[in-house]
Amino acid sequence: MKLIVAVNHKEFIGKEGKMMWRSKEDFKHFKKLTTGTYGGILIVGKTTYENDLKGKELPGRECIVIGTNYHTLKEGVEKAILKSHLVPGLENSYNSTVRYKDIWIIGGSSIYQQLLPLTTEIHMSVINNEDEGDVKFEIPNNYRGKVYQYFFDCDPIMVS
Repeated sequence: MKLIVAVNHKEFIGKEGKMMWRSKEDFKHFKKLTTGTYGGILIVGKTTYENDLKGKELPGRECIVIGTNYHTLKEGVEKAILKSHLVPGLENSYNSTVRYKDIWIIGGSSIYQQLLPLTTEIHMSVINNEDEGDVKFEIPNNYRGKVYQYFFDCDPIMVS
């Protein structure tokens, strides 16, 4: 499993249950990584799913939502692992190499904390923003997976 997160320069990821900024370039980057070649499986917490994704699936990816009225953490992870190996058209192909969909943990904070030990990669977008939030994401010193960092500007806020 892989984890994808966007933080600002102060390591904040959100405020009042929502993302604190918008970045078109980061959204394009997120889409490219999480869609992959065969589609992606996204593990997402209830608050992030309802507030940031507005309760909608993302094209080319399947969301497995963890939280009240959705899946438990264990059943969501098991479902994601099973679905990641079910690539359409390859079920009966014995001569091909194994193909699979990537599993991405996309937030929020509680889901990150609980699943971080199961990840092999962290893809961290650092957004050029200095705002104060109420939730941070920090990589523990003992994390043994690979960490990739990307840098993006925050889109200007439209004032009407």
